[in-house]
Amino acid sequence: ARLEYIHENKTAALVTASLKMGVRLSDPQEGDIEHAAETGRMLGLAYQLVDDILDATGDSASLGKSTGQDVKNETMSAVRVLGLEEARRRVGILTGKAVSACHQLKGDTRFLVSLVKTLEHRVR
Repeated sequence: ARLEYIHENKTAALVTASLKMGVRLSDPQEGDIEHAAETGRMLGLAYQLVDDILDATGDSASLGKSTGQDVKNETMSAVRVLGLEEARRRVGILTGKAVSACHQLKGDTRFLVSLVKTLEHRVR
């Protein structure tokens, strides 16, 4: 619960705010802001899990940043709390929910859907 609280109020809040602002500027239809919020929340949570997984499994050269920092700093991470396989499983679930919410938005969401799916494939 503590880890989810951190992820909700960090990455998910940032992504949610960004998507909601974009929708607000685009003459939203009924439900669009709620769908944007759900897309952002699911995407933000998935992103943070992916970041934790890549910190544990990736290499610095391909990621362009130091890895292994969560273990080194004894940071609470999804991999430490859930285990690698459960974290990956949850990325899949969150990705599916983000895509589903995104499809509820009006307009062309192909790029956003592609972005969401690409994020999931980084840890498969």
